[in-house]
Amino acid sequence: MSQISFYDKSRQVSSQKKYKHIVVEAHAKGAGIMIRTGVRAGLFLLLFLGALELVITELERYFPDEDAVTVSSFKSEEELREEMLPQLEMFLVGREEVDGYMVETYREYEIIKDSEGKLIQKTATENYEYIRYKQ
Repeated sequence: MSQISFYDKSRQVSSQKKYKHIVVEAHAKGAGIMIRTGVRAGLFLLLFLGALELVITELERYFPDEDAVTVSSFKSEEELREEMLPQLEMFLVGREEVDGYMVETYREYEIIKDSEGKLIQKTATENYEYIRYKQ
């Protein structure tokens, strides 16, 4: 009986060493695979960037910058001149006497005029200015 248990123990110890050796080899192989994969990915990236640079160089050769046309608007110059930006103007909207002073109230309006200077639109804003002076 004692011989069988001794034999089992030695077999168990040798199998533990064997498995430990296998685990170490597996880690080493995994690291090697990762390194090889990283090297392959790096080489692929370098080749891809080189090919991209080659394509860009060829495109610049066939389409130089001096022949480029920039389109800034699809409207003619006349249409752009006719479009006027709104202007802000103050208009007198009230006058009253307060404590011996004359107070004038001005309101800001957004004015849009056409190319001939005719008023197209007048829109009131929320801005007011007050001027006070003695009579």
